[in-house]
Amino acid sequence: MILESLHQDAFSEVINVGIGRAGSMLSDLVSQRIELHVPELRICTLDELNELLKSNGELLDTSIYQDFQGRVNGR
Repeated sequence: MILESLHQDAFSEVINVGIGRAGSMLSDLVSQRIELHVPELRICTLDELNELLKSNGELLDTSIYQDFQGRVNGR
């Protein structure tokens, strides 16, 4: 899947905000400083994901599978 850089940046920012808020809440719960790193975002098809994992041997940290409907429909 090819995204324009503006879309990629928007997705990354939404994820960063969510992770930042989660880290802040966790910090409050445990009364400790939580250090987070900016995640790398890749959006790909399942076939592309399989190839990526085979070729890089990297561990998969997080994966989201979601159907959506509206002006654009997809999975």
